[in-house]
Amino acid sequence: MVVMNIGLAVLAALWISNYYRLAAVSGSSMEPALSQGDIVVVRMGTLPQRGDVVVIDSKVLHKRIIKRVIAVEGDTVFVSDGEIWVNGEVLVEEYIKEPYEHENGDWVVPPESVYVLGDNRNHSRDSRMVGFIPMQEVMGTVMYPENKFGGK
Repeated sequence: MVVMNIGLAVLAALWISNYYRLAAVSGSSMEPALSQGDIVVVRMGTLPQRGDVVVIDSKVLHKRIIKRVIAVEGDTVFVSDGEIWVNGEVLVEEYIKEPYEHENGDWVVPPESVYVLGDNRNHSRDSRMVGFIPMQEVMGTVMYPENKFGGK
């Protein structure tokens, strides 16, 4: 009976690990939402929406990073005078740590890609440096702790 219970526990853990994983935050790029050493629960294989915090297996940076999705495929992004506009609407960013100077520009997010930024913009390596993130590099969406600044 004990062996069967252990076997069932192992099977349940394997099943759950297909859908959820734990990740540790490394660095300060997501402050104030997430800080160095925070542990997050990641729902694997989810389709990210604007405002979601995601874990990315970056091929460019050769490491896993955690960033906020600012725009998804087909979105038009326009940056001017320190403001980000997505699809013609100014992005209200109560989650960023401090104001920073944006570089002006405009672009459309390509198919099966997202545009991500760290909440601590002055200390983040993100889409401004590495470009659009292919969806196959997005591992999943952070489910816990809940996004205290709201999504979308």
